[in-house]
Order: sequence, then C-alpha cells, then structure tokens
Amino acid sequence: MTAGHDPLCDEAHAYHLRLIEAGIASRYECVESTIHAFLSFGVLDCAQAMRRELAQAMGQAMRII
Repeated sequence: MTAGHDPLCDEAHAYHLRLIEAGIASRYECVESTIHAFLSFGVLDCAQAMRRELAQAMGQAMRII
C-alpha cells in the first residue's frame, strides 16, 4: 500500500512486481490522493478504510500459515 504523493511510490510498485515475478503472493494498492504516512492520520476516512483493509488482508494471510 502506497500513497500517490509519496516519493517512494514507484519503488514500492516495482517491488510488488518483483515479488509477483518471484512467485510470491503480493497485493498492491496505491491511494492516489494521499501523502507518505497517511495511515497514521486516523481522522482521515481513507486512512481508516485502508487500515481496515490492511487488517483484513493480514488476518487472511495469517489463516494460511
């Protein structure tokens, strides 16, 4: 998960693609309208929604193990 206005956005997407190429499960989402560290701004609706989505994905991944 990256922010659209994050200087590391392109690198994060490239890393995601490399994981896929290596056969490692990876999911990528870019929240275009946000800045780096947006998840820490709890008052933002997009931060709350993405934290829920992240928690759900982590829960699913942990059930696989």
